[in-house]
Amino acid sequence: MHGSIGPLGWIAVLTFVATTVMCVVLLWPRRFYMSIKSTELIKWAETPGVSESDMARDLALHMSAKYEITRAHLDSLSKLYTGAIIALLVQITFFVINIWRWLWLTSRFFDLERGAPAG
Repeated sequence: MHGSIGPLGWIAVLTFVATTVMCVVLLWPRRFYMSIKSTELIKWAETPGVSESDMARDLALHMSAKYEITRAHLDSLSKLYTGAIIALLVQITFFVINIWRWLWLTSRFFDLERGAPAG
């Protein structure tokens, strides 16, 4: 087993790959925008019989619908971010455990090679 990657090492490698993929997805450029079409507002304002309160109501409904779409997208990115953090913590933990085990095994190997009692 000396010189090969053990199960903890493979978990560390897999979580490294998962962290990399999640970070790329999170950091990939996106276009976030919330638009209010001014032409629609102008049409509403120029429509006979439409009051300012009707315009305000329609605008509020439009903005609410856009908010829900944006919120759902940001919620999914937030979950992905949380997953990336967890994968990174698992990765670091298993890398540290694997390095500690390697150092411990290496020190025992050198102790045996020098004739010192293993213990």
